[in-house]
Amino acid sequence: MLAEQSTVIFELVEIIFRFLQFMVLVYNIVFFIWILASWLPVNRSIIILQFVDNLIHPVYHGLLKILPPIRFGIMDFSPFYMYIFLIAVEVIIKIAHTLVLRLLLMIIG
Repeated sequence: MLAEQSTVIFELVEIIFRFLQFMVLVYNIVFFIWILASWLPVNRSIIILQFVDNLIHPVYHGLLKILPPIRFGIMDFSPFYMYIFLIAVEVIIKIAHTLVLRLLLMIIG
């Protein structure tokens, strides 16, 4: 009985952390679309682009409030901040995943 419960707990932890990793991947893809859309002359009133703007804007501009912009001439390399931030979030999720699994092994053992 305890073995079945611990297996369910481990599987639940796996599902949660895989979901978090998937969400970071999706956010990364949406951010890439947002960058491409900013380079192209597209109608910003399209509902999908408004959704993407509303999803990306708070995090990206929050980072730009903390960090100075990176510009060389007319090129803006500030989006690299977001990619570095998303990589850091992925690493934190992986570390937390490992720590939670180790903790569960110690508790359930």
